[in-house]
Order: sequence, then C-alpha cells, then structure tokens
Amino acid sequence: MACSTPPGESGRRVLLPGLATAAGVPLERAVGHFEASARLSVLIGAPVGGLLVGAVGPMPALAVTAAAFGVAALLAVLTLRGVTAETGPAETVEPSRGYWRDLGSGLRFCARDPLFRLVIALVLVTNLLDAARSTTLLPLYSAERLGGAESLGFVSGTFGGAAFVGSFVFGYVAHRVRRRITFVLCFVLAGGPSLIVPALGLDLPWVLAASAVSGLAAGALNPILGAVELERIPTHMRARVFGLLSAGSWAGIPLGGLLGGIAADGVGVTTTFAVVASIYTVVTLTPLLGGSWRLMERRTEAVPPTVIADPDPAATAPRTPDQQVR
Repeated sequence: MACSTPPGESGRRVLLPGLATAAGVPLERAVGHFEASARLSVLIGAPVGGLLVGAVGPMPALAVTAAAFGVAALLAVLTLRGVTAETGPAETVEPSRGYWRDLGSGLRFCARDPLFRLVIALVLVTNLLDAARSTTLLPLYSAERLGGAESLGFVSGTFGGAAFVGSFVFGYVAHRVRRRITFVLCFVLAGGPSLIVPALGLDLPWVLAASAVSGLAAGALNPILGAVELERIPTHMRARVFGLLSAGSWAGIPLGGLLGGIAADGVGVTTTFAVVASIYTVVTLTPLLGGSWRLMERRTEAVPPTVIADPDPAATAPRTPDQQVR
C-alpha cells in the first residue's frame, strides 16, 4: 500500500492539467475537486468499512474493498483513455535516463527552485506541528477536558468534513483570488483556531467551532499549492518532483507526535498547545516577507511553466527566462 500509493498519486496529478483543459475549467478548480474527492473518500471510508465489517464480517468486507479497487482501476482505464499529460508550447519530452538519474534530476530541481525550497521548509514545520496536535495533544486534551474518545471523533470528523467542503467550494473561486495572500490567510486559520482554543482550556462546543473554521481554511491550501506545482514543474519531471516534494514535506511528521508527547509531559497539554500555536502562526506568516514567495502568483504573460531547468548538462529540457509575477 505505502509503495503503490505515491506512484498512483503522482500519476493522477500529472494528468490534471490535460483533464482541466479538456473539461474547460481552471486548473485551480480541477486541483480543488481532486483534493475534495480524496478528502471525501477518507471521510466516508472508515464509517463504511465499519458498517461492512459489522454487517458481513471482516473477510467479506476485505473482499468488497479489493473489488472496489478493481472497479476504480477499470473506471480509470475506460475514462482516461486518450488523456495525456499536457505539454507546454516550448517544452520537449525528455526520455528517461534511468531511475537514479531521473531521481537525481528531481532532487536537483527541488534544490535549485527558489520557491519549492521555501514551500518544503514551511510545510515540513507545519506538518510536524500538526502531527503533534492531532496524534498526541488533541487525544490528551480530549481525555482530560472533553470526555474521551467520542469527543475526539466528533472533533476529527468536523475538521475532515469542513476540509472537504473547503476544497470543493474553494475550487470555484481559487482562480479569481491572489494566491500568496489567500495562502497565508488560510494557513494561519488552518492552525490558529484549532490550537488556540485548547490552549485556553475551552470546552467541546468551542473546539468543534474552531475545528470547522480550521478545516474550511485547510481545504483551500492544497488547491493553491497543487496549481503552483503543476505550473512550475516541467511535464516530464512532474511525477518524480511530486514524490520528492511530498517526502520533504512529510519528513517531520514522525517527530511531531514524539515531541508533542515530551512537551505535554513536561509543561502540560494546554501550555504545549500555546507554544505550538505561537510557532505555527509565526511560520505561516513568512510568505508575507515576499522574495521568492512572490513566485506563487500567476504569470501576467504567456510563458512556459518551466522556470528552473534541469541543471544536469545531459538533460534536454529547455531553459526559459525567469518568470514575471504580479
């Protein structure tokens, strides 16, 4: 599962620009609906799985799940036939030079792109903090202040449902708003309320309201980042770069729960929430400093999406001038 999910995810993302063009919708909307479908599947998957296990037993439920995977694969074959990755007017398709060389090209691209370096660093830190919140601090707070596992389920469900709604609805307006300011505002709201309310020691209704606000804001983040990535990454490098960006962004998650538990044991749950909220807010405001963060905005002239070419001299990907942004 862990080995097959990233290639499948990358393969689906590579097709998004072509699908958006064929459907005549803005790229941001296509990415938003893609993210919304993923969030919806996670939101309903566990309850449906539980109902299946209760109704027919674990082994039949597992067989139904396997059959669902087969149906999904068949639908992909039938509906995506003829859809190809969209290539920019000045791009050439570079043949593969082997797995390790291709991987090295992706690493060099991520390391040399001024925007993606910042994105990876930002998301690495926020994912670490969010892992501390969701895997350690929130369960502890639920046990101490909210009444236990049932309240934790309500909070998690509220956040997940709101994130689905946020991804779906934001897809219809994402192409009309400025990316960087919207990204900062949504990132601050995605963490701030859900961290500040527990830091103040408030009860379940307040936590649920904060989770709804944070979930709605969180739903808008991936559509923005996804559109930026698809615009800036050369077509032939998208699959490998998507995987590397995800790996870099997730690198801090394993440490989040551990550090959150250590901090909660040392200074208390509410104090740890306050510290995490402070760090989270400061980090998510950094795109307002400008610099390479301005590269998030849409280009004002028709130029190819590649602004950083493969630094390997053996690569054949074209180099284009630095993009101008609003």
